[in-house]
Amino acid sequence: MQNWVKRSLSFLIGCSVLGGIILPSTVLAKEAKPEPKAPIVEPCHCPNHNLISKIEFNYAERLDGDDALISIDQNKPTLMLETAFHTICSGDLVWLNGMVVLDHEYEPDTEDGEVGREAENADITIIIEKYSDLIPTPSPIYTLEVDLVPGSDDVAIPFSHIDLASSHLENVHYRVLVYSDCPLAEDADIEGPNTLAAIRFIK
Repeated sequence: MQNWVKRSLSFLIGCSVLGGIILPSTVLAKEAKPEPKAPIVEPCHCPNHNLISKIEFNYAERLDGDDALISIDQNKPTLMLETAFHTICSGDLVWLNGMVVLDHEYEPDTEDGEVGREAENADITIIIEKYSDLIPTPSPIYTLEVDLVPGSDDVAIPFSHIDLASSHLENVHYRVLVYSDCPLAEDADIEGPNTLAAIRFIK
């Protein structure tokens, strides 16, 4: 009997109690859980994958208060904004967008004998031109016509255009020009602020 008691005490000493259940101490060590595996990312097989590798951003701004009269000669339009890129490669996309603020506040001036002149709408034309070392003569790539009623004050005109480059060009300039069909240059003018943003999407 004494030997049986000694053997039982030895067994209990070598065991631990967990939740009221006697377990050998050698089984208390929990098995190590495997580390979670990183998700498998399959490569993209869509046709437009890696269409754009990076972008380049330029802008031009004409601050509020830098007012100017709008030319009434379509052959000599008023230059509003201009920005440029050092290089544009074939296949690049250039997104041009911005806003111009215009006035057409003509009112007959009786002191200058303009009693018989009626106030008419002003047809304003906004143009984006492009030129470079290989295209020395600026060529229009975008035209927007706006009809302003007399008394128009601080009218914001948004514009947007995407230019797809078909060849490699250096020192590429984009500029925004404006002219009107008003009888007199002082009938319409450029207010502010005016902005031109140019984003080049590079393959």
